Amino acid sequence: CQANRCKFRRQVRAIRRASGNGKAALMFPLISGVKEMRQAKAILNEVKQELDASSVPFDRDLPLGIMIELPSAVMTADALALEVDFFSIGTTDLIQYTLGIDRVNTHVSYLYPPLHPAIIRGITLVADAAPQHGISISVCGEMASDPYCLAILLGMGIHDFSMAPQAIPGIKHVVRNIDMDECRTLLRLVIDAPTVEIVNRIAKQTLSQRFAGELPFY
Repeated sequence: CQANRCKFRRQVRAIRRASGNGKAALMFPLISGVKEMRQAKAILNEVKQELDASSVPFDRDLPLGIMIELPSAVMTADALALEVDFFSIGTTDLIQYTLGIDRVNTHVSYLYPPLHPAIIRGITLVADAAPQHGISISVCGEMASDPYCLAILLGMGIHDFSMAPQAIPGIKHVVRNIDMDECRTLLRLVIDAPTVEIVNRIAKQTLSQRFAGELPFY
């Protein structure tokens, strides 16, 4: 609607203006496909013209990215990669939207498995699309701070993660002591697994050999 469009323009304009005073990047959430991305970029270009007309300084090379958190974005990642400078995979919402599970609903939250085969295969599609088109990729959300998930994500070639501060020491320990060949082998073992139970078992067995007694088994 027009009211939301006006709010969006104000937000984009504020970020554009702020970019003139320091390093910044602009990331759009909940993009479902190329059409939405191009609509957002069209408004961004209008704002750039307005700032130029007003002689307002801003970063003309402001990095532009999207949060991958919808299944539709996963399935069109190759096309979306042509539109942006970076991807950030929002795993917490992606799991919920892909599996149709409300993680805050106590009646179904037990069905919220980060290593569901659909999630692994979907993230692999995105992880393959990004380097093919020369853009960067990162992961945020619960999977980034889970050592079992992290090893699989590393196997996909993802190296940038965002997580809660309290998770950083444990994750740093895993990263410093795991071999990338092991991570790639683990990914090959789980990518075709039919159930989350099999994926969990493979991941836990693999990491228990490397980190005996150091990681929680859940």
